[in-house]
Amino acid sequence: MDWKQTYTFCERVYDHLLIEARASFNNTEVITSLSQVKECYTDELNIILAEENIAYQFVEGKFHRRGRAQTQKSAQRVGVILIDPLLSDVRKYYNKALVFFREFPEPDIENCVKEALCALEACLEVLSKKPASRNFAKVVKQLQGNSEEQIPSPIAEGLIKLHAYRGSGQGVAHAALKGNKVSEVEAELVLNLVASYITYLYDLFSPSDEEIPF
Repeated sequence: MDWKQTYTFCERVYDHLLIEARASFNNTEVITSLSQVKECYTDELNIILAEENIAYQFVEGKFHRRGRAQTQKSAQRVGVILIDPLLSDVRKYYNKALVFFREFPEPDIENCVKEALCALEACLEVLSKKPASRNFAKVVKQLQGNSEEQIPSPIAEGLIKLHAYRGSGQGVAHAALKGNKVSEVEAELVLNLVASYITYLYDLFSPSDEEIPF
């Protein structure tokens, strides 16, 4: 089946085929209610969707997609890079950002931005072996230059400015009542930019004798 048929099948199973479960243990009948069965079914589907970096959630018997198709593609592309054990901490932060973004019915946009930028910090720190989590801008400037293993100035400035959004956005890193707006649109942009920067930094700084894990 193609993916649309698969999603329709899962929705129909939820609506028409799931029934309460009965089992006997030591002459005692145990009944699992229909609501509990549906809850377990929903949880299992969402685990599969999350593991495959698919930008859909199964909620109350229906599939919902948060964000644009480009966001799903970005998550899938960076996911190829993040399977490298070297980037395990980066993967943890970025996946948390995705979970916050995909929360239904309302995304947790502030925590999405925070975790995504934590992933960017962790990526730079792991690959450069410099304390990027303590002083991100300083480390980026140390790595800036025109050689093959340095970050060109315009890209370095872009990294610094994106990271600065964490401190200037309302409620992202601090309980600020004033600052730059943070909406679902900005959160999605940050997710996409961070995914691209992680891929770029990995290509630039990962050991040349190691193959990219595909």
